[in-house]
Amino acid sequence: MKKLTTLFGVLFCASIFLTSCSSEDKSNEENKVVDTPVSDAKKAAECTCDMMELMNKAMENPEDAADLEEDAIKLEEKCESLMDELEKKYEDEESDEAKEFAEALKKELEDCGY
Repeated sequence: MKKLTTLFGVLFCASIFLTSCSSEDKSNEENKVVDTPVSDAKKAAECTCDMMELMNKAMENPEDAADLEEDAIKLEEKCESLMDELEKKYEDEESDEAKEFAEALKKELEDCGY
């Protein structure tokens, strides 16, 4: 039960990070690709959808919660850094890019069922 509680805590924290952030600042030197608000939204939505999928698996089969805990921790680490970057990139919520990001994120989340 403690592992299940830990898993839900990790999932809850990751969900808060994902929903409270709205930006990304990926290094172009690292990716060699220019990120657009739409591509950033796809990345953010992927993290959110993956986290929700893990949460659903844990609720459907609590006996497997211990196995899912490791996956949740890895996903949280990946998504937390992504969301930190996104938050910095789209800091000005009134900018056209931030608005485009928010719209694209909303659409992407709807596409994955959330």
